[in-house]
Order: sequence, then structure tokens, then C-alpha cells
Amino acid sequence: MSRQRYLDTKFWDDRYIVEKDPIEKLLFIYLLTNPLTNILGIYEISLSRIAFDTGLEQEMVLKILERFEKDNKVRYFEGYVALKNFTKYQANNPKINQGIKSLLKTVPVKLIEWINIDFVRLGIKDYRLYIGLDRASSGLNYDNDDTNVNTNTNTNINSKLDSLSSSDKKEKKEKDNNEKTESNTIDLRKELDI
Repeated sequence: MSRQRYLDTKFWDDRYIVEKDPIEKLLFIYLLTNPLTNILGIYEISLSRIAFDTGLEQEMVLKILERFEKDNKVRYFEGYVALKNFTKYQANNPKINQGIKSLLKTVPVKLIEWINIDFVRLGIKDYRLYIGLDRASSGLNYDNDDTNVNTNTNTNINSKLDSLSSSDKKEKKEKDNNEKTESNTIDLRKELDI
């Protein structure tokens, strides 16, 4: 896979970029072109790496990322950067599309939902499985008929929880929920064959 990133000269005429100060422009270009970026536009990178590479203080990097998020351009979530509409600017060919599709398996679902991917372009017909996944795991009621049914028959969970302290109970419940969500994610991605 190519590791080159081209920056269209129209970048400098974009209304959003014109209004940014030089430090914000530097960070935006860095997020588009740094060595960890990929064709999906969602990649893992630490604040310390961004600060080191750009020469900015970590606090300044965080403030600018918050501004970008407020403007609905970039999101920083649990150590991942997500660039809104990034795939829209990638070549539409089978190799690129397969690369984007394979990267979907490696990033947080919450960010897949946010970046606005053209699932039809990727040959994914039922994108609701991706989009509904994060919402379903947070306990909200969304129409997603394609979810797996929980077949857990463990009836002793309450007696085990009674012997734990309240903080241990909360930690145990969070761990159980995370395991269920992870299992559902794997099952749904297998169904999509990606």
C-alpha cells in the first residue's frame, strides 16, 4: 500500500483553512500527511507523538484538536485520530476500497460511524451493522434487526456480585459489557465478511 499523501493545492483556498492560524494549519496538514495516517483516515497516534513531530506543546495540540472537533473536521478519541470525509478523497478503485474495508476491522466503531464512509462504494450493503453497533452497545434503542441474541443462561451472577464491593461490582459489570460488545463486533464483522 502506498504511503504517499498528496495535498491538493486547493487546500490553501478552502474557506475553513483560510480562517485558521498558522499553528492550526500546521496541525491540520500534519494530521493529513503524518507517517501513521492511512487511506481510511482513522489511525492510532499519541498526543506526545503529535507534539514531538510538530514542535507544539501537548496542551496546545489538545486545544486545537478540540477546536477541530467542534468544527466537525477531526475527532480524537481514545488515542485515535479520525478525519471526517477522508475516504471521499481517496481514489475509487478496487485495491483502495479493499484497503479501506480491511482497515475498518482495526478501529473503534464509534469513529467509523462519525467519519461518513460511503459503504456502497466498498460493496458493503448493510452498513447498519456498522453504524448500529456502537449505539446498540451503549444500551440505546435503535432499529437494528440484524443483532445477535444473547443466549447467556447464567443464573448465579447476582449471588456472585453480592459478595463484591460496589466499585468491584461496577468494574465487573463494565468488563462483562465490554466483552459482550467485543463479541458482537466480531460476529457482525464476520457476517459482513470483512
